[in-house]
Amino acid sequence: MPKRNPVIRIVRDDGKGDENPSFLIDGTRWSILEGGLENFDGIDFSVSTSEYAQYDGSYLLGERSPEIDRTIDIFGEDPSLTKDELRAKAERFFTSRAPYEVHVEWMGRKRFFYARNYKLRIPVDANYTGQRVTWTCLALDPYFLSEDEKSFNVADAKGKRGFPFVSMATRWAPTPENAEQNRYARSSVGSHAHVRGFAVGVASRTITIENHGGGRAFPCFEVTAKGDVTDPSLTVKDEAGREVCAFTLTLTLHEGDRLVVDFAARPTSITLNGSNVSNKVAPGSTLTAALDPGSYKVSWAAASGDASMGLVPTIRERYVSI
Repeated sequence: MPKRNPVIRIVRDDGKGDENPSFLIDGTRWSILEGGLENFDGIDFSVSTSEYAQYDGSYLLGERSPEIDRTIDIFGEDPSLTKDELRAKAERFFTSRAPYEVHVEWMGRKRFFYARNYKLRIPVDANYTGQRVTWTCLALDPYFLSEDEKSFNVADAKGKRGFPFVSMATRWAPTPENAEQNRYARSSVGSHAHVRGFAVGVASRTITIENHGGGRAFPCFEVTAKGDVTDPSLTVKDEAGREVCAFTLTLTLHEGDRLVVDFAARPTSITLNGSNVSNKVAPGSTLTAALDPGSYKVSWAAASGDASMGLVPTIRERYVSI
C-alpha cells in the first residue's frame, strides 16, 4: 500500500489576513523526508503531586500539558529553481519573532496548531540538486485544534405578539376577564408560553453543546440583544448535572449590543461591542472554564429582558495528535 504523507501548509502571520505568506509541503516542490515528522503523534501530560505528611502516597495538586517542540524535515526540488533559490525561499519564510500556524491534512483530518520559530537548519551539501530544510517550531499550546469552530445556534426567544404554531399540548391559556384588552396575555404551559393558536416566546432557554475532541475545549459565548437586557447570566452543567461554569455580568445590554465571553483567550476576554468589561463580572462568577469531551447543557437568563437575548456558543475542539 503506498505511503501517504500529510499535507502541511505553514502560514506566517504578518497581519495581512488572507494575504499572509504560506509555505506548502505537499510533495510537489517540498516533500516530507522519511521519518521527517517529530512530535506530531501526541503530547505529554504533567501531573503534580505532594506527599502526605502522615499518610501513604501523595495527593494531586494539578494536571497540565506543557509546551512542545515539533520538527519538520523536508527536501525541496524544483527544475525551475536553483538550489540557491530554494535556500532563499526557506530563509525568507522562516524568520525569527514571527507567529505561525501549522495546518495539517491527513487521512481526511484537518487540524492546526499555533507555533513560534524555534530552530532552522539549511544544510550545505553539494551532493544534492535539491535542498534539505529542517524546521523546529515551539507550540506553546501543545494541542492540535479543529480547523472549524463548532457553533451551536440558538433560536432567539424574542418578545413578540405571536406567530402561528402547532402545539403538542392540548391545554389552552385561560381567557382573560377583558379579552379585547388582554388578547395577548400569556400563561405558562409545560416548557412554553402559550396563547390560543399562538406561541409567544420560549420559556425554556437551554441548549446542548458537545465536545467530540480529544481534549478540553474552551467555549466562547456571544450574546446579542434585541432589546434591553439587565444582568445577563450563563450556566453550564455537565451530563451529571455538575456546574462547570456560571457567570453574571452586572450591566444592561441595549438593542444591537454584542457581548462576547471568550474562555479560549488568555486571560479570559469579556468585551461589550469590542470594549473590555471584565470589571462588570459579578462576585462568584467563573473566570475560567474548560469542557472535557462530552455533552453539556447551557442555560441563560437575565434579571430582566431575557426574552431579548440571543446566544451563540462556539467551541474549537482540541486533539493530542493529527
